[in-house]
Amino acid sequence: MKVTGEGYRKYFDDYPAVLCEPLELFYCCRRGMCSLNDELLQDLLFSFGWREANWGAWLSALAPRASYIPHLRSRAESLPHGKEVMSLALAACGEPLTEEIEVQHSLLQDIVTMLNKLPTVNFPMRRTPSLLEETAFNAEVESLRRCYRETGLSQAKEQLGKGLLYYYGMSHTAWLKVGAPEAFSHDRD
Repeated sequence: MKVTGEGYRKYFDDYPAVLCEPLELFYCCRRGMCSLNDELLQDLLFSFGWREANWGAWLSALAPRASYIPHLRSRAESLPHGKEVMSLALAACGEPLTEEIEVQHSLLQDIVTMLNKLPTVNFPMRRTPSLLEETAFNAEVESLRRCYRETGLSQAKEQLGKGLLYYYGMSHTAWLKVGAPEAFSHDRD
């Protein structure tokens, strides 16, 4: 990644107006760095498989915070396919640097310097439903089914444009167009 960044350094200043295909990983990492917080890191580390956990560790190495350390420690023991990236993330976040990853840590610092030349990217992310919202969503689905059976399609379409069904049914683009609202603040009852 460092070699690619050095080879295409002249395109960094033109981002986002000009995109250079070899730098796509840089763009992806920068978007991830700007979006990373404790909640997203927890999702990446614990809600999916080892690939997502490795991405969470990598992003936390690129945009370290001390608050990430407990999450990373919790996942490190159960991530056999990510020991190196997890060690690198923990060191970046403030844990002691081990000899085994000194070279990688130095390369990481060079990559972070390059990534920080790219502008901050505000990329709002819609969170997944909480357990409470999931229960409410399922209740809305059942209510919609009942409405459709009892009153027909036109009434069901009206109900579909409300609540969590509406919120989680929107595409990401549509969600951004309406101002990236929180789940319950867009309830149009």
